Amino acid sequence: MLDTRRNQDARVRDDWLPDAEVWQFIHDCLVKKFGFNHVDVARMDERWVPLGIVGTLVWLEVTGWWVMENSGIRMTGEQFDQLYTYNCSDTLEPQYLLVFRQLEEERERLLHQRMVGDSLGDSLKGDEKGELLGFLRRQCFQSSGVEEPPLEVLASIAWGSLIWALTEGGQDWVAGLDETFDCARSEGQAWKDLTDPDDVSGVVLLPDLVEETSDGLGDCMRCGNSLWCVKQHCCDGGMAFLCYRCLREEADSGNIQFAEMTWDEHTNTMCDFDGRKTNLDCAALQCPHIIKDAPEKLQKWTGERLRERGSQRLLALEEKASQLGGVFGRNPQELVDHFKQGS
Repeated sequence: MLDTRRNQDARVRDDWLPDAEVWQFIHDCLVKKFGFNHVDVARMDERWVPLGIVGTLVWLEVTGWWVMENSGIRMTGEQFDQLYTYNCSDTLEPQYLLVFRQLEEERERLLHQRMVGDSLGDSLKGDEKGELLGFLRRQCFQSSGVEEPPLEVLASIAWGSLIWALTEGGQDWVAGLDETFDCARSEGQAWKDLTDPDDVSGVVLLPDLVEETSDGLGDCMRCGNSLWCVKQHCCDGGMAFLCYRCLREEADSGNIQFAEMTWDEHTNTMCDFDGRKTNLDCAALQCPHIIKDAPEKLQKWTGERLRERGSQRLLALEEKASQLGGVFGRNPQELVDHFKQGS
């Protein structure tokens, strides 16, 4: 969801760099968390930690999914169960609206879980290990000519950088990258309007102007539920207001004419969910017709889509970074000096 590098701007600028607290956090992790000797840490190439920090945080920003899964910021899907208006206007279309909530307890739980549970040989998980470590080797060490650290050291530096992003200071830094994250963190919630097809990143709405409404919900004549997906359909004997699930059942019985005028075979909803589809038209988790294990399947589907898009953005950024040379256009010593000056 982070979109500050959507134009594949690969250069790392001074105002993007985090404060020196992340440097100290990682040094503490190397010694206190992973058991490296104080003397060995002091003798490490002084460029290893700064390059690892910068590379990991660039990866975190560009891919986006790690922040969404671990920070406590969650897309709720509630816009399909509770409709909203903005600035006293018409009801916001739920399929063009994203709702985010800040779940502070979830962030603290995840931070504690990683701090206590992760070990030296098993610190990074899944894509953290595969995609991230490869990215660091190519774009931080090979690109700058700095000899890369041993695997356990590199993984520990990357782990420390990620976990720092879950601390109060790290959350403040991430909030400076993205308006949606900043709003959700400061206000506890954020709404993003995706109505404008020319604005792929969407517009973050002012929370004080968002209001709940019951307008836009329809009563299904078949199941009796009040749902956003209720539409008027042509059926035997006249017109009927039906929700999507009842429409499908009536259409399968041959009772609906021109069903494709309102919904088609590409529609993907929580009452007829297909995890292989790349689109999602409804994420109403309070719908009485939802499939079994809907929340778990939606979370899995969302995670896979976020990872796919993140990997695509990362490939585009790597191409730009390779043209710049160095560490995202910076000399390694410049990054060392930045963290030293702030410590």
